Amino acid sequence: MGRLLLYAHAAAVQGLAVVAVAGTLVVSGDQTVGGVAVGRGTLAQATARFGAPTSASAEGGGVTCKVTWRPLGLTMSFLDFANHACRDGGLVIATMTSRAHWRTSHGLRVGDAVTRLRALYPHARLHADGYWLVVRQSCQEVGAQLYPGLLARVGAGRVRALVVTAGVCE
Repeated sequence: MGRLLLYAHAAAVQGLAVVAVAGTLVVSGDQTVGGVAVGRGTLAQATARFGAPTSASAEGGGVTCKVTWRPLGLTMSFLDFANHACRDGGLVIATMTSRAHWRTSHGLRVGDAVTRLRALYPHARLHADGYWLVVRQSCQEVGAQLYPGLLARVGAGRVRALVVTAGVCE
């Protein structure tokens, strides 16, 4: 709780709105990240849930918007092909790097040992980018390829990040 109070004080000094996020935030498969819907959630909804981000930047002429909440260990990317991603984009990728704030609905946290990951997700398979915890298949129009809807990046035998990716054709 001490870090949240320090963040709240620093944000208040900078004139930023702060929303106190109580307890641990849950990543529910590849469907929701802390209550924000993957594929449909907007930056406005994420800001209402997590408070003012510490950084936000439009990229690719506004097609994508990358937003970070550093105290929560959360980065989200929003996409809008009409070049208004920070205003109208839908959540396409979320990366969580904080053990203190995030866990999956199965109980996996950043920092957990790979042995715990394997116990919680016995069907997970290791790929070059990490363990695929939830496997999805893109639609026929884009090649029907398998991809990780929920990925656990690992290093030195531990989970380093959780990454959620929206379906391409959803």
